[in-house]
Amino acid sequence: MKFVKNPVFIIITAVAVGFALLLLFLPSSSSRVTTPAASDDNFTFAVIGDTQRFNAGRKNGGLQKAAESIGRKNVVFAVAMGDLLSKCYGDGKCENKLRKWRNIVQADIAKVYPAMGNHDQLSHKANAVWQKVFNLPTNGPVDFREIVYSFDYGNSHFVILNSGTSNSINKEQRDWLEQDLSSNQKENTFVFFHEPAWPTGDKIGESLDVHPSERDDLWEILDNYDVTAVFSGHEHLYSRRKITATQFAGAKNEIYQFITGNTDSFRHGKPKPERVDFYFTNKSYAIVQVDGSQITVKNYSVGNRLMDEFKFTK
Repeated sequence: MKFVKNPVFIIITAVAVGFALLLLFLPSSSSRVTTPAASDDNFTFAVIGDTQRFNAGRKNGGLQKAAESIGRKNVVFAVAMGDLLSKCYGDGKCENKLRKWRNIVQADIAKVYPAMGNHDQLSHKANAVWQKVFNLPTNGPVDFREIVYSFDYGNSHFVILNSGTSNSINKEQRDWLEQDLSSNQKENTFVFFHEPAWPTGDKIGESLDVHPSERDDLWEILDNYDVTAVFSGHEHLYSRRKITATQFAGAKNEIYQFITGNTDSFRHGKPKPERVDFYFTNKSYAIVQVDGSQITVKNYSVGNRLMDEFKFTK
């Protein structure tokens, strides 16, 4: 039997065989919500604050500028701290604006995990719109699917809670949170919810401090599991503060609270000096760098100017 020695035929055959082998070893697709696999314990994520004044047609708006800047910083995902919109009653207008928000952010950032704010949840119908627009993990409590959830990335565990319009993280969420954290084996744990447990100024009396017993029940869980850091929004500023036994009696651990509450909103007043270690009131976002157990939190203005850099090891 004679073989064809035409070089063109040989090249075409080799390419076809190679392509078939490539298809054979490519991973299969999955409907499970995941983030890209981490190759090590060194990665970066972003935190976006309240954006209820964003305008999809404003190319130089705070949200647009922040997303573009974040997109150049090699982040694996962003977490949004709620009050994405000024109001959402669960109607078509809200859905349309949420989609515009999502498209602006995901034009520069591969994945975003939002927490719901009080302005995002002005009707029970708003939950269905949220679930429709965002593709989020469904491992939360039954009544909070895709609104309360957790996920892992690299050496870290991430938990999103919902403070809603009642100034509290309710018992259903707290029970779920304790179960979630009890099975967590990751080195770092980051927890996110819109209304801060320890407000600093304008939102004192309009945050989780409205119900101190429920706030303390939540913080006891966070303290028992020695979470790495807690992030909130609601107050339209950036601040950081170490929460110790001085604020939470009986605390066994020290937990940093970061408020990132103004990426595209209006400014609140200055916080009370005794309630912050650092603050910045203009529009900004945060970049969190994880390097094993060392955490670096950087606050940038939406014009990409570094305003604060803080390192700690949990």
